[in-house]
Amino acid sequence: MHFSTFLIAAIALCATSASGKCFQTGKNWGDHAEAKKQLANACNELKGTYHPRQIAARCRYNSPGQVSYIFEIENYNSGDAQIPQDECERNLGAQIDNCGHGGEATHAGVRFRADPNKGSC
Repeated sequence: MHFSTFLIAAIALCATSASGKCFQTGKNWGDHAEAKKQLANACNELKGTYHPRQIAARCRYNSPGQVSYIFEIENYNSGDAQIPQDECERNLGAQIDNCGHGGEATHAGVRFRADPNKGSC
């Protein structure tokens, strides 16, 4: 296989397995370490089995920073999806790391959304 053919195939595979967007406006994360700490706590409740079209969200508040973090998972698949703690933290954590104002991404038919907001939950 030629390198260019391989590269095109790899890009196509990535495009079909994950898609996402960063929000361009709104509150930013502030202290990333605090956001990740709150994410781990939220994922402890968000992990588990998601039935088709099931959605769950958790909000956590960082009072010193006056910011609330909304973490959300939705199963777009026609069958159940298992979301373990590490997958929850990895996919929602990517929004903290890569999207200054939050964002969302879909991986294997499951949407992960993380959004910082001003004020309490």
